[in-house]
Amino acid sequence: MGKGTTVVYESPPPDTTFQKYLEYQSKKDEDADYRNWLTNVNQYTADLNKQSSGRKGFNSFYTGLQSRVNNNQLSLADAKIELQDYGSKYKFDAGSLTAPGEDPRKSWERFQIEDNPDTEDIDETGIKLPDGGWTTVPTQTTDLALPGIGGETWDTWDINKAIDALDTDYNTNILPGKQKYMVDSALEDLLGITETADNPDTTDIDESKSYTDAFSKWNEKFTMGEVGYGKDDLIADIKNTSDYKSKHAQSYLQSYYGEMYKAERSDEGALTGNYTVDYGKLNRFAPTMSTELMNKLSFDSTPDFSTPFTGTIGEIDISLADRKQYNDTLYNAGLMNLQGTIDADLQKIKNESSEKIAGMQQTTNLLAGIWNA
Repeated sequence: MGKGTTVVYESPPPDTTFQKYLEYQSKKDEDADYRNWLTNVNQYTADLNKQSSGRKGFNSFYTGLQSRVNNNQLSLADAKIELQDYGSKYKFDAGSLTAPGEDPRKSWERFQIEDNPDTEDIDETGIKLPDGGWTTVPTQTTDLALPGIGGETWDTWDINKAIDALDTDYNTNILPGKQKYMVDSALEDLLGITETADNPDTTDIDESKSYTDAFSKWNEKFTMGEVGYGKDDLIADIKNTSDYKSKHAQSYLQSYYGEMYKAERSDEGALTGNYTVDYGKLNRFAPTMSTELMNKLSFDSTPDFSTPFTGTIGEIDISLADRKQYNDTLYNAGLMNLQGTIDADLQKIKNESSEKIAGMQQTTNLLAGIWNA
């Protein structure tokens, strides 16, 4: 029997397919991360440029905004909104800009340089540069002086400080003038009080006191009153005072009588509450009656509505009602007298007709007797 043959099988090389897939997938994910980071860098760069543009134009924008508020072309509230919008648009808000961080490729394994074990005295570890070098992130400038508002720098400033500055300027330089104009207009229109300088020649009289007292009283409403106190509130408060009510008709009825009749005023020009009715003018349309008929009616007395009547609204109403009743009485009496005259004339006609008929009947009977004889 011969010797046996030994067969030796060599192991196949290791299968690295899955390992290569993992490496491929890892590189693919890293490349995607880099592209996303690069997009963030580009957006950050654009935001920085936008912020820089907003900073350069801010002083002009703020000055224009302030001018519009001062010239009453824009309310303070709307100006604050525009400032807030400007700050948001140009990335002035805290936290509106966040740097993306350094180039993520620096941590990738593919750019790492390993140490050569054969050169124990040299450390070759490091990071090799990619094609085109590392991508750098732009830095935000912080040393620009902020013009026009407090000399602050941009890194210590935010848009709220501009809003506060605008608010302070308005309350210090604009609002007092607007309030004075509103108070002066209301005093003149509603109370007839105007700003008057004191006459130095009349030492015993202060001609300015009436205005200064009234202005002090009503201007205090703005400084001590509730938040939001405005022109409409001022007018309503003045109209609720006795000074105003004494000068102006308040109710519809007072306004009506003020138009219809002459309002009585005191020497100071205040309404007294009395009005005058000119019955002489009203009597043009009133009925009249003859003396003969008046004597037939036998009135004990008759009211006099030939002269003007002065009294309160209530007294005028009573007087007008009396006059109407009196005129109605005269009118009805006239109608009754006319009806009596008509009835008497009709009866007279009837009586005369009956007499004529009777005479004609007698004549007819006489002629009939003669004819039959």
